[in-house]
Amino acid sequence: MKTKVKISLGVFGALLVIGAIANAVDPAKPAAPAAQPATSPATTSPVAVPAAHAPAAGPTTPASITNASQILDRLTHNGAPCGSQKPANASSVAGDLSDIACTADPAHTDRDTIVIVFDTHAHAAAYARSNADIDLSAGGDSMTVLGPNWVISTTSGYGTKALAALGGTKVTGTPLVPATPSPAPAPARKAAAVVLNASIKHYADEFAQGQKIIGHTQYADGAAGLAAMDDPTSAAAKFRDYRQNPNPEMDLSYNDAFTTADANFTADDEPASISTWRNDMYTLQADISGWVGIAVGYQISSNTQGDLDTAAAKVLSDISTVKADATDVAAGK
Repeated sequence: MKTKVKISLGVFGALLVIGAIANAVDPAKPAAPAAQPATSPATTSPVAVPAAHAPAAGPTTPASITNASQILDRLTHNGAPCGSQKPANASSVAGDLSDIACTADPAHTDRDTIVIVFDTHAHAAAYARSNADIDLSAGGDSMTVLGPNWVISTTSGYGTKALAALGGTKVTGTPLVPATPSPAPAPARKAAAVVLNASIKHYADEFAQGQKIIGHTQYADGAAGLAAMDDPTSAAAKFRDYRQNPNPEMDLSYNDAFTTADANFTADDEPASISTWRNDMYTLQADISGWVGIAVGYQISSNTQGDLDTAAAKVLSDISTVKADATDVAAGK
């Protein structure tokens, strides 16, 4: 399980989003050792890091540092102070012994640097790699500097100063690639597609019913069309009844079909094509409504056969589109 820590950067955005590394040597955090004497201890060799991840060798400082204040004191002594210090609260990071957040650039209103001292070089290196990967993916001005048992995460400008003051290694990240979700099980996709195709057929049949009523019957004008409605067997009367039932201009049943079909999926495996289907069904229903309006005008001779054919072609094209969407849903696309 990965735990993340975030330190604000102000103008630089989020400087640090830390994950406790899965290959941590020991998830239990050891108690901080007693303060070291003022005399400089002997340099110790860092713990080896797997070759695939090991940063290039660079200058080092004594590995016996146990407190982030020691790092900051050395930085100040060597001409790279970092002010406004306070605890970074990074204790959830594997191997963290001590941590301090500070402001390297006085122009920044937020702390732009974090220093963490670790119990082992392995923990420090793992943290540095993770932090550098996240910084690279997030973009912005950042640098991760790795020492024998410490890491400084900061801006590129201050990182360069820290390297000059303390030695260490600049760690270069690799882009984070998001995991590709697995498609829903085939039976779920098939069940959803069946519902979507049934809805498409409903609208296609509804449209065909209207086309059959309209045929090529036209009246001289609006008055003649109204008069024809007195005859229940006339095209005018039948189309009037069609507009009332099934009432294609107000038929939004595709929304119910979407809800039923979408219930076959989870948030993790829902195919993008099912939302595309709903959007394209909206267009289909709107174009059927538009065709109805053109057909009314056609009946009373205010619209031409060409107008009617153009409106019908849009509907037929929409039907082809939503059928393709349903096929994509079945394929999990």
